[in-house]
Amino acid sequence: MMFGDFHQKLSSCKELALTFALFCLPGIIAPPQVLGTEFNRPDFLALIIVSGLAEAGMMFYLLTHIGGRKLADYNIRPLTLRGVLSGLLFWVLILPLVIAAAALIYLALKYFPGEWSASRPPFRWSYTNYGLLPFTLLACLVTGYREELYFRAYLPAEFFLRGMPSALALLLPVLLFAAGHFYQGGMGFAVACLLGLYFTGVFRKTGDLHVPAIAHGLYNFCALLVSGFDFSVYEQFFPL
Repeated sequence: MMFGDFHQKLSSCKELALTFALFCLPGIIAPPQVLGTEFNRPDFLALIIVSGLAEAGMMFYLLTHIGGRKLADYNIRPLTLRGVLSGLLFWVLILPLVIAAAALIYLALKYFPGEWSASRPPFRWSYTNYGLLPFTLLACLVTGYREELYFRAYLPAEFFLRGMPSALALLLPVLLFAAGHFYQGGMGFAVACLLGLYFTGVFRKTGDLHVPAIAHGLYNFCALLVSGFDFSVYEQFFPL
């Protein structure tokens, strides 16, 4: 019996290690070199969609075929109209955070250009191929779903089951999520932390994975479209 318990715990640890290697390690140890024009390429969007669906499919397999788990245990339920509308609502509520983050980035680039030059490209995407808008929206939604599935549904629940304190079980996935954005510099890490906390709160409040996933995907889409905007217009209202 003791050997069986040990074997079960070892298997669960292996699962966490493997999923961590898939979702987190690439972005932490080999961060991408962002040029800012990637989203104009159909092959790049196709890569995001195919890899995102593959990762999400793997997670669904783990949660439905391994260890007697059920999707409902992770607040993963069929999509409903209420879930879609709630996702739209929480996307709208996140817009002030987007504006505040844009203002902070603009200030950093204006007053500390040398220190923040490395952070500039990830926040200044150059998106011009508007014929790919539906494809781009799909890529953003797939990314939102795969990240919420792992960082908001899977990881906290698994940490809870392993006896981790509630606060740490919620905070650690947020930090791991933000660490994957460190290639954007310190500002990118900070913004990702804020977003992670926000989506964690949304998930906890609604108990429906679709809500933060939709809000996350739409945030990605809008952030991409407005990232090339000249934020110097802030000075018209708030002289700096």
